[in-house]
Amino acid sequence: MKNNDNKKLFIVIGCLFILVGLALLVGSVYVQTQYEKVDSTLTIHYGRKNRKTAYVEYYYNDVHYTDKGLSSFNGFTMKDGETYTVYINPEKPDQPHTVSYMFAIILIGFSTFVLLCVSKVKST
Repeated sequence: MKNNDNKKLFIVIGCLFILVGLALLVGSVYVQTQYEKVDSTLTIHYGRKNRKTAYVEYYYNDVHYTDKGLSSFNGFTMKDGETYTVYINPEKPDQPHTVSYMFAIILIGFSTFVLLCVSKVKST
């Protein structure tokens, strides 16, 4: 494979990662704008090999929901017993969602960095 072919492959892969990152951002914005905000209390359960699983407890439309798994969980910043905002789809109130832009931003930033580096490599 020639250097020029490698460069094209990296550009295509980088663009795909940027598109995935953008899709994650759009999904997070959709959840924030279309779902209802609810305060919840986080509980962390430790499973096999000390693996953390996050559950929340919250009230929505006067119904008490307990031990509902989160759609995503940041073990570095989210602490057991703390109160966090979850987003509730009124059609599926037993499936709470959290919103985090961090993974999407890292994915887009890293992919952009790779694309910039590849664009600086001279083709032979």
